[in-house]
Amino acid sequence: MPLGINQAFGLYGAKLKNKRWSVAARAKDGSIVISCWQHLFKPGLVYADRLSRWQGNVPGNSELRAFLEEGYRDRTPIRLVMAVPKDKADLIGVWDASKVAKEFFVRRDRVGRITEFDGDGFKIEFTPTAAQTVP
Repeated sequence: MPLGINQAFGLYGAKLKNKRWSVAARAKDGSIVISCWQHLFKPGLVYADRLSRWQGNVPGNSELRAFLEEGYRDRTPIRLVMAVPKDKADLIGVWDASKVAKEFFVRRDRVGRITEFDGDGFKIEFTPTAAQTVP
């Protein structure tokens, strides 16, 4: 069942700094919760993206960069909130995805680690966990 972004993050005990531009937050257990686009996952539960792609969300980009730096440096566990566009055609040629209508899904059955971060490009590798997907 799709959720709003605040509700999805809240299921991890995380609170977004700003629901209009935040895409990452700290969970109660100390892990980092990140909203990841479904269509950017590669086979093998690998998520890859570039901060430079985020042209319209400067504060969210800066906040995510800080979380990525910490997560990569400290190997902090990453919790997944999956962002799915309501209409995949809305993503064609879009640089500012904040304008795209989307739904969010919590994936407690996955936990990740940031395995690459060069200041722009990053990769998060997720592995299955025993936890169940939350609605």
